[in-house]
Amino acid sequence: MKRLIGFILPLVLIFSLLPGLSGTAADIGRVTLGVQYNGTLFHNATASNLSDRYTVVLDQPGRLRAVINSTALPGNARVEWRSADGVFVDWASTALDTNPYDMSVDLEAGIYMIDVISRRTGTADFSDTYNFTATATHADYNELECNNTLATAQLLATGQTVRAYLSYQDDIDIFRYDLARPGRLTVTVTGGSSGILLPQADIEWKDSNGVKMIGGHADFTALSNGRYSEFMDLEAGTYYIQISRRARHTGTYTLTGVIISANNNEVEPNNSLGMAQTLSPGQTVRGYLTYQDDVDIFRYVLPRAGRMTVNVTRDAAEGTRFPNWGANVRWLDSRGAVIGGSSSGFNFPYNGSMDLAAGTYFIEITGVAGANGRPNTGTYNLVVNDLLEQFDINVEIVPEAGGSAEGSGRYSSGASVTLRAIPQSGYRFEGWYEGGEQVESGEIFRFTAERDRSLQARFVQGAAPSPSPGASPSPSPSPEPSPSPPPEVSPAPSPVPSPQSPPSPPPSPAPPAPSPGGPTLPQTGMPFWPVFLPAALGLPALIIGGLMTKRKRK
Repeated sequence: MKRLIGFILPLVLIFSLLPGLSGTAADIGRVTLGVQYNGTLFHNATASNLSDRYTVVLDQPGRLRAVINSTALPGNARVEWRSADGVFVDWASTALDTNPYDMSVDLEAGIYMIDVISRRTGTADFSDTYNFTATATHADYNELECNNTLATAQLLATGQTVRAYLSYQDDIDIFRYDLARPGRLTVTVTGGSSGILLPQADIEWKDSNGVKMIGGHADFTALSNGRYSEFMDLEAGTYYIQISRRARHTGTYTLTGVIISANNNEVEPNNSLGMAQTLSPGQTVRGYLTYQDDVDIFRYVLPRAGRMTVNVTRDAAEGTRFPNWGANVRWLDSRGAVIGGSSSGFNFPYNGSMDLAAGTYFIEITGVAGANGRPNTGTYNLVVNDLLEQFDINVEIVPEAGGSAEGSGRYSSGASVTLRAIPQSGYRFEGWYEGGEQVESGEIFRFTAERDRSLQARFVQGAAPSPSPGASPSPSPSPEPSPSPPPEVSPAPSPVPSPQSPPSPPPSPAPPAPSPGGPTLPQTGMPFWPVFLPAALGLPALIIGGLMTKRKRK
């Protein structure tokens, strides 16, 4: 037995060192695209080849296709795809059960290996022949990669068309749109089944925070001309369109976004009674309901009992107009209770009227849920009126550069009118004039509408006068006292009181006005005794006192 074992082991060692024995793999190397290669997987007593590897180089992103024709391999082999870094391309790696094996995968540029591997077991001899061909179709896209996050999303301008590509490795594209003003964003995505077009995808619309607004599955093969088209009426802001792979569907597609400004002139916000926009009789307002703001409320004051009318229309051109059906118009009283209108939608135009008592009323415009499950949106035109006599209150600014005025317009008979003048810098308001006559001097002018009126708001250059608090007029200089004629000397002189007692010092340094009937006495630097001596000493004393006073002033 030992001799037998010693004889067999060297033979096993010798045969194990010979090429072609046991299971081996052949590396075909880099293949030329479009060229057919013939291969054989086999096993016999002297040699075997159980797998072949084909290396394919994609110099740019595109669709790599591998075709294997064989009548022997189905059921007896499998195919595996790997990238150069060893990443397993799972959905292309499968059992070879049909003839031909035909698999395409959208890939980024790189090196890929395709292995044809025998699945046969046991020791029986076999020889399975086949031919292998690899081809590639370049994607030819112009999107800016990488664009698979909000931070790296590609910014697109209105009307710009981009050709994009979803691959096995890069299966999300995100594009960004900036709306400077409220408007309608329409996005069109085109795919299909021909060539390397994208057959299906998931399309999502997201707000500036990345929160999904709308979106879902798009099957381009089932859509007319392979085209998905959707619009949203949006407020100003940043929005994202995300295109992502659905199941194993990849390929190229085109995307175009068009932004149309709504050009609405309503005063926002106006979606509650407290914020409702006040309308004057006959005023036309262009309103706009959007995905974020789907309620508009307007306020109307009926000054006297009468008939109030509401007319709602839509634009003739497509643009951002409201759908033909799907708006609600509700009439509300001053407390917000519904008193009339439509709550189940109507076809444009809407014309309604009601006989009402004097008071405040509200008109609410909303959208009815459409086929897509969300409220209809778009622009509309609203006119609220009444059948009361109307008066025009016109204001002319004189001069035009002097300022501006608020409150002019058309008013129903009996309505309260408030006009307000606003001077420009360097001007002051002079007054309200009518027919050349001033009717009000203040900047605010209130009156009741009883007739047509044409008023002038007049401004003049210069700042408005404003008296300084605590100011007092400048004192007039006191005249210099002149000597009085000498009085007669009485035989029995008695003290004569002064014509004016010296006043107590006031807070300001200004001297008091001179008292009638006597000279003004200096307030400082002058002795008081010269005034009293003449009465007691007569003319000599007066003359001496006057000389001393003059000398003191000098």
